[in-house]
Amino acid sequence: MSLDEGIAQTAIIPLEGSITDPSHLYLCISIWAVNGVGIPSSRHHSTFEATPTLPDEGSLVLLRRCFPTTCKGHCACAPIDRACNPDQSCTDVTHSNPNTEIEVLDVLDLMNDDINNVIDIDDTATQSIAAAVWRVTEQKGLDIKWFEWSIGDDSSSDPVGIFDPVQDRLWYDIGQNNQTIITLDEDHKMEKGVTYHVFIRAWYNPTTYAVFRSDGITPDITPPKISTVRGAKIKDLARSYARKDTDYLMDPNVLFISWKRVFLDDAMSHYQVSLSTYPGGEDIRQFADHTFPASVSSTQFTNLNLKSGLRYYSNVRAFNKAGLHTLKSSDGFVVDTRRPDAGLVFDC
Repeated sequence: MSLDEGIAQTAIIPLEGSITDPSHLYLCISIWAVNGVGIPSSRHHSTFEATPTLPDEGSLVLLRRCFPTTCKGHCACAPIDRACNPDQSCTDVTHSNPNTEIEVLDVLDLMNDDINNVIDIDDTATQSIAAAVWRVTEQKGLDIKWFEWSIGDDSSSDPVGIFDPVQDRLWYDIGQNNQTIITLDEDHKMEKGVTYHVFIRAWYNPTTYAVFRSDGITPDITPPKISTVRGAKIKDLARSYARKDTDYLMDPNVLFISWKRVFLDDAMSHYQVSLSTYPGGEDIRQFADHTFPASVSSTQFTNLNLKSGLRYYSNVRAFNKAGLHTLKSSDGFVVDTRRPDAGLVFDC
């Protein structure tokens, strides 16, 4: 049997201080992987004893046996995803916290460099991914040393509903990072319409912690629906007060568009409207330039200078709060600016 362990990955890490300081007997090393899209793996921890052999050299001896470092049994020598037996009791200060407090925000975009500009979301279009960032809201008492994350539904103040407390690991350490990406497999995915919270456990010392949670996200994997009610359609209108869809337009510069009662969604966010020479297009007016809140159901285009004899289409995209959208186009209209040609009348 081959004993080759494969390719060994190594790294040189500059240190800010001595690792043979007598006040620090052990050196803890954490390692994790990050894939090409920025999703990190779980962290693996090992504890070493630093043994100097020369003034500028020494060796690190891996500890096979160790003691728990927190009241929850965190230790580097336990099997992966397991803990040692705790030998001290914990102090949970969640509900009466004299120490530093944080705010947890649900997010879609983790590329924002300024955490103060992050926008909290309430809806998501996926059942398999959640992400959160957190920031200090009140600096007091003890500082936070490190964080753990978990996720759970709205049925409890504890993280339940995703992970099985008997079979699964509930808390995952994230070190001193202030953000996390949570990926869930098919057996642990979020359910549509249920609100889920990202939980952050902040540790102040080996026996004291507080649990914070986000205000929650709700998976919505269905885009807005199209109404089947008779008369509910994208209407091209010649006048703002008109109610009947027109097939011909005499004024080539002005068009009124209505989409009242066309789209159905309990969490509608906004609409985008365009005008084009083919259904769904935007070669005359672009979607991005005409965005309206969910409370608006009509708009007006001016200074169009449309060509007589061509057919045009009004297009509306309806977005829900999860970012999913549905497109619906009108049946089109033709601009007709030409008067009827004069004919001949014959007496019989």
